Amino acid sequence: MVATISKPEVATSAGRKKRVLYLAYEYPQASQTYIFSEIEALKQDYEIHVISLRPAPDPMPSSVPVTVTDRFSDALALAKEFKPDLLHGHWLYLVIPLSRLSKRLGVPYTIRAHSFDTMIKGQINDPLRDRLRRIRSAITLREYRRPSMPRAMAHLIKQDNCLGVLTFPFTQSLFTEAGVSEKKIIVANPVVDFARFENRSPNAPGVMNVGACIAKKKIPDFIDLAAMTPEQKFRLYPIGYLTEEMRQYNEQKGSPVEFRQMVPYEDMPGEYKRHSWLVYTGGKPGPRGNAIGWPMAIAEAQASGCGVCVPNVRPDIRDYVGDGAIVYDDIRELPEIIRDDPPEALREAGFRQAAKSDINKHKKVLTDLWLQA
Repeated sequence: MVATISKPEVATSAGRKKRVLYLAYEYPQASQTYIFSEIEALKQDYEIHVISLRPAPDPMPSSVPVTVTDRFSDALALAKEFKPDLLHGHWLYLVIPLSRLSKRLGVPYTIRAHSFDTMIKGQINDPLRDRLRRIRSAITLREYRRPSMPRAMAHLIKQDNCLGVLTFPFTQSLFTEAGVSEKKIIVANPVVDFARFENRSPNAPGVMNVGACIAKKKIPDFIDLAAMTPEQKFRLYPIGYLTEEMRQYNEQKGSPVEFRQMVPYEDMPGEYKRHSWLVYTGGKPGPRGNAIGWPMAIAEAQASGCGVCVPNVRPDIRDYVGDGAIVYDDIRELPEIIRDDPPEALREAGFRQAAKSDINKHKKVLTDLWLQA
């Protein structure tokens, strides 16, 4: 499966920009604005081409070339033509193909980890090793556990061709416990285009939620809240996956939520300004560790002047939102809160907190790694 959205411009002059080949999954998916924002902040100084292992179900326009392929031979051929100086990827499970490409090309790579790919349990490192663990578990009667993703990928991250892994503050310990050197662990917030969203003008009344429509986001909580607060206008901006199931649940509840089509990324600041509150729903970690992480929609909403409500799924959530959000334990706590506009002190704290994720301020964290190449 190979599809090229556009071809790279191949420069030949000695003074050309350094080239970075990205490896991603379902890019440019509308929910992956963290990759989009990173690329937008870097493309003036770097020539970038993206290889996406799968096509995006809900794509947004890409300002850089994107090739869709799940064949290593095709990716290697494209890479040899593009002649990258560096490789970069998002999500830990892409460390394996990144490392393989890196060794074949003789260029180093970096990886930016996120939430689910570091927290989820039950990842397989190596099929043979995994099979041996199963046999040993059966003999000793000890509980069989597959390694966590950081532990599964640690042996590759430790190698010289990996310059480092960027990870959120609350997942840093997972890498140190896996034996990764602190020199290779770069702590960084989720990246958002703060300047694109910063707007201190008043927001219109309304309550919104946005993001990939998947089980861990607990969208039914948002619909239940809307049914409890009929005096407010509720809008959901779902991206793919379980959207139709959520539409059916909404109908069962009397359709208290307006389902909106995802708008182009450049129009999202205006959508945030249509609402005084973002209620971001989600559940506590399940048996495999799947739960919401540090969603970039929270920082975008804070920069847009929305009051934010976020579930208390883990203690580190408070580190991410600071004093710029309401952290709730039960959705039933919120009707009395969201009936009024958010306090000005909450909005101001939100602006300050969102600025900590500004890609244009801390992109240097990544480019300093690349300078080691």
